[in-house]
Amino acid sequence: MKELEIHSRDALRSLLSKIPILEIKSLKSTPPSKGWTPDFIIEINAAGKSRPLVCEVKANGQPRFINAAILQLRDYVSEQRPEATPIVVAPYLSPVARQLCREKGVGYLDLEGNAWISFDGVFIDHQVADKPLSEHRELKSFFKPKSAQIIRTMLRDPDRAWRVVELCEAAGVSLGQVSNVRTALLNREWARTTNDGVCLSDPQALLDAWAETYEPPSGERKSFYTTLHGSALENAARTAIGEKSGGHALFSSFSAAQWLAPYARISTNYFYADIED
Repeated sequence: MKELEIHSRDALRSLLSKIPILEIKSLKSTPPSKGWTPDFIIEINAAGKSRPLVCEVKANGQPRFINAAILQLRDYVSEQRPEATPIVVAPYLSPVARQLCREKGVGYLDLEGNAWISFDGVFIDHQVADKPLSEHRELKSFFKPKSAQIIRTMLRDPDRAWRVVELCEAAGVSLGQVSNVRTALLNREWARTTNDGVCLSDPQALLDAWAETYEPPSGERKSFYTTLHGSALENAARTAIGEKSGGHALFSSFSAAQWLAPYARISTNYFYADIED
């Protein structure tokens, strides 16, 4: 038996044992079969009524893999155990993966402590606010500069489908980097594959995750005052940025948003610049 499955069994057993009206009768692996079977089944007694819980363990809790597990569990329950309650177990389930389970009526438990199980008048709902460190590290790594170049390229035209080679050339990164980002986007269901390549399926969720893990670039923050204001200041700034100084500068924050969605009225302009600019 795999270590993850052992931990999953122990975690589910511990969770159920805290409910006074539940009695665990048995917990065992499903017998070998030519077709798909869940990893294990827990037989419990709930207020005098027997109820089997069919459980599938996934090493990866990203939505792509959880969706597959949901379909397998629902088909198994529908065809072989209509009286059973399906449950997905994983090391960690993101909020999106948890919502998928709820929408499909499939219970879940992750080893971080998130759980949602409902049957026969029994309702368990426990959510943990913090993400595991591994999830934070993975997301931060996903939005590092090289990966961010690929993501920005796709976000500029979110409806476009990209071939790997096309995206590699447009973003100016390696094929391997594009392949890694493509896999990560698909696993989190922020992108989908089409006959023409891969395109974003949920750009808003992608941007939300980026904003959540965003870290300001390292450097020194300075403030200045000028007698220019309004369009005069903006035109002067554009002229300065356009001059060939050997450095790099760009509008940021509200000043950048002003070009795309000019809804905020502010008296300050914001820039990023290297030392040469």
